[in-house]
Amino acid sequence: MSEEDIEKGARWGLELDEMLESANFGILCLTPENLKSLYIHFEAGALSKSINESRVCPYLLGLEEDAITGPLTKFQSTKSDRQDTFRLIKAINGAIPSDSLSYMQLNSAFEKWWPELELSLSELRQCSLECEEENREFLKFLCGSRKQFIQMAAPLASAKRWAESYDSQVLMEISSLGANLLEGIAHEEDNLRIHSSMIRGAFSPVVESRKDEYLYSLRRLKIATRNLMIPPNPNDRREELGQFEIARGDAITDRDLLIKALSKSLSSEDAQNLCEDAGLGIKFFAGL
Repeated sequence: MSEEDIEKGARWGLELDEMLESANFGILCLTPENLKSLYIHFEAGALSKSINESRVCPYLLGLEEDAITGPLTKFQSTKSDRQDTFRLIKAINGAIPSDSLSYMQLNSAFEKWWPELELSLSELRQCSLECEEENREFLKFLCGSRKQFIQMAAPLASAKRWAESYDSQVLMEISSLGANLLEGIAHEEDNLRIHSSMIRGAFSPVVESRKDEYLYSLRRLKIATRNLMIPPNPNDRREELGQFEIARGDAITDRDLLIKALSKSLSSEDAQNLCEDAGLGIKFFAGL
């Protein structure tokens, strides 16, 4: 739909509802990236309610029919190949109450425009495959460094004695471990930005939001680590340790939520194997 179809200042939701009410055929273009999108399911429901005969057709791009689950299985899907696409065109033509084309006219028009559509579909499939591969590499990076990241922060979080001790040797140990953790956080932030910039546009809004939340939690962990190394007031070391443990826990949680969100764009088997290798375990996928 062109942005010119809705006037500036108009309530676009109402405009879309009116357009859906007047439509008699709906096509949902499904890809591996949007298959589990809540908005896609919402639109499918809106179309099926608005169209009297419920002519809603999922059009599969880079997907097989067995990939569809949930309410979308109620609608007859269409593969994006020549034969099935022509069947879809015939169904659309048959749903037009007036001015429908004859079979010869429809076939002639399809023969003329199919090569151009086929080229566009091929480009979309290739783009989808590239996005999936990039997401797989990004997930591999996140899973692969998760265990190492937790191990770096664990010594600082587990040493309760640091809350009471001011021994110079202990302070040196805190400084050394803290410096290593700060270096690890900086490395994590750099890699996160590099990976996400390489596949800009491939993320869903949910993944993008989780990524930003994780970056924010890393910044909080960085501050907490510095305060633990050199507290503003030595008597507040116990409080600083508590703040560090909270920041560390939040960073690990936000990383896991990012991994989970990104996993949804991959096949469950690929995501499961990657995360099991990183020690996330099978329970992590209970909500996928």
